[in-house]
Amino acid sequence: MAMNFFEHQDRARRNTTKLVVIYVAAVIGLILIIWFPLSLVVYSRSGPLVSAGGHVQIFLLVSLSVCIVIGLGSLFKTLALRAGGGAIAESLGGRLLQFGVSDPLEQRIVNVVEEMAIASGCPVPAVYLLDEEEGINAFAAGFSLDDAAIGITRGCAEELNRDELQGVVAHEFSHIINGDMKLNLRLIGILAGITLLSTMGYILFRVGGRASRTRQKEGGSAAAGFMLVGGVLYLGGCLGGLAAALIQAAISRQREFLADSSAVQFTRLPEGIGGALKKIGGYAKGSVIENPHVTETRHMFFSLALNAVFATHPPIDERIRRIDASWEEEIKHQVQTVSMESAAVGVSGFSAGVASPGPVEVPAASHITQHIGQPTAAHVAYARALRSHLPPGLLEAAHDAYSARAVIYALLLDKKDGGVQSQQLVLLDEAESVDICRITRAFISDIRELARNLYLPLLEICKSSLRGLPAQYDISFRSNIHSLVAADKKITLFEWTLQRSLIHHLDANRKPADKKPDRDKLASRVQSARLLLSMLAHAGHSSRGDAERSFAIAMKSVSFPWEILPSSECSLKALDDALAELLHLLPRHKEKLVEACVACVTADGKISLNEAELLRAVTELLGCPLPPMLPTQG
Repeated sequence: MAMNFFEHQDRARRNTTKLVVIYVAAVIGLILIIWFPLSLVVYSRSGPLVSAGGHVQIFLLVSLSVCIVIGLGSLFKTLALRAGGGAIAESLGGRLLQFGVSDPLEQRIVNVVEEMAIASGCPVPAVYLLDEEEGINAFAAGFSLDDAAIGITRGCAEELNRDELQGVVAHEFSHIINGDMKLNLRLIGILAGITLLSTMGYILFRVGGRASRTRQKEGGSAAAGFMLVGGVLYLGGCLGGLAAALIQAAISRQREFLADSSAVQFTRLPEGIGGALKKIGGYAKGSVIENPHVTETRHMFFSLALNAVFATHPPIDERIRRIDASWEEEIKHQVQTVSMESAAVGVSGFSAGVASPGPVEVPAASHITQHIGQPTAAHVAYARALRSHLPPGLLEAAHDAYSARAVIYALLLDKKDGGVQSQQLVLLDEAESVDICRITRAFISDIRELARNLYLPLLEICKSSLRGLPAQYDISFRSNIHSLVAADKKITLFEWTLQRSLIHHLDANRKPADKKPDRDKLASRVQSARLLLSMLAHAGHSSRGDAERSFAIAMKSVSFPWEILPSSECSLKALDDALAELLHLLPRHKEKLVEACVACVTADGKISLNEAELLRAVTELLGCPLPPMLPTQG
């Protein structure tokens, strides 16, 4: 049986802990490797004159030096990577792809990535094309869902058909969703630290060798010392590098099988990713990457053929066999959760649902939560339909960091009260440029006619574009959003959803790394969880009795004897604070909480669009991407 999202997260967390332990062990091993020969040399020259305390001093000096060198190397590399997935993609020769490119192959890549993001409930990652790489390959990079980037090689774009490309993109989305990217970057940091040790050793050895060749009597001893220390450091660094490469390869291989499995589930097309792997096997260029940075990033790619011992990916033939044979029954089990009819309908079959949104009849809460981080083929088809229904003008504007602000402003303008809308426009005129205000007004009618369930897909595309918003515009943009929301002195659920989702995404890109680990238990965050569930219960029901019944159903998922909080104590500010605390729950505890949230909003067997939007915002802020609710099929 396939692992769910939370099991993936828990495994990633355990792998990180394992990595830290191995890292510490490797550093200790390097210290011993370097200290032992140095101590022997000192003893051979000084003999009994060297006391036990002297050996201890040498050990402490070596330990301090090794820890400083490796630590600084790892820290420097990690800080360099903190700029996000885009920086890594650019270092590999990637070129950022924009919407509306003239090349149909490039536009196909953008379309497929956006469809997969909407289907999975993830922010749309930045998309880069590696123009100089003729091999069939791809990668995902970044610290989090919000700063992720996907890189596609020119060979991948030209040699794969749409289904195969979709399979490769789905594979990379699995890495994004399941926490593999952060682990990959930590591996790069470890290798960088150990590599710095060997580099310094090599430099010291060369300096000593040059000095010895001068044949000067003075300094001969110092030259020999430099060569000795440099040689030992170089040898230790090389051995450490080999060990780190083995660790890197072992961790990476097991994640590739899981990503292949997820790709099949996402697309319901084993021949998609299977066809891509077969083409790699029969293609002259294979999956070769020519960029020199591939050494430290090889574990991030879709496929790379290396020596079996140091291979970061399983053999291609084994991956193909698993997709075509060993996984056959598992794939059947996975796609049974989606009606064969709905999965095969394609884009046109969802037209009615896109055009006329309404309350959706929902299955059990457990059926919904099992799709967190695990979208199905039906979700992908529905996402494609949603995207295709966005007006071309809005879609083009949403893909530009400048005009995306105007789209956001237009979404926040009051649709019912002309007086409030006029007030909002006056506030905007005072704070924004004339051009942005003009574009905002031009979109008012398009937004008014837009189906409500297209708002969030449009927002996701805008969020991706706003990554490129210059820092000098960021503060004013946030201030304008706040002013538009506060214009009528109240905040709707949609306004809160849009504002929190957008600000969360912008914050994540300005400050990509959250250092606090996921270690909290649900019992330690009782009040925060109680407030969240109370808020959801009140939001979905007008009467206190209905809210209490929904809350009681949610309690069955968390097994706590809580009572619902009165609506007067359920403010949106308190909800913000509660979600900030609940973000750091352990995966298994977060799973129970999310199940309770879903049970709460689906207690009556239906979910309104407002409830679906609120639920998706809550799960996003908890770090659990929820696919869109599928319309009821007739």
